[in-house]
Amino acid sequence: MSRTYKTIVLVVFVLVFLPLILIGSCIVRTKSYESESKLIEKGESKQKVIDGMGKSFEINSCNFVVYDSNKKYVGECFETYTYNSLFEKWTFAFDKNGAVIEKYYSFLGEYGQMLPNSN
Repeated sequence: MSRTYKTIVLVVFVLVFLPLILIGSCIVRTKSYESESKLIEKGESKQKVIDGMGKSFEINSCNFVVYDSNKKYVGECFETYTYNSLFEKWTFAFDKNGAVIEKYYSFLGEYGQMLPNSN
C-alpha cells in the first residue's frame, strides 16, 4: 500500500469513528449522572455527591435562600456543584456545612427544574 492510501484510510477512520466514540462517551456520562443524581437526597453530604457523581469541574459560590414547595425555609446556599453532559446539567446546592439543600436539572438551558426525589 502506498503512503497516500494509508493516510486517506487513517483520515477516514478518524472522521467516522472519533465522533461515534465521543457521542458514546456522552451517552454513558449522561446515563451515569442521571442514575446517580436520583440517589442523592437533600441533607446528604458533599462527599456523597462527589462519590456518586465524581469531581465537579464547575464549582461556584452562591448566596440565595432555598425554600421547599410549602414555602418553608430550607437553608442558604453557600456553594453549587454542576455536572454537564452534552445537553443536560445537574446542579447541587450546598449550605455552609456541606449538606445538599436543593438539586436542579437543566435540559437545553431550561434551568431551575427540581429533580425528582429532591424531598
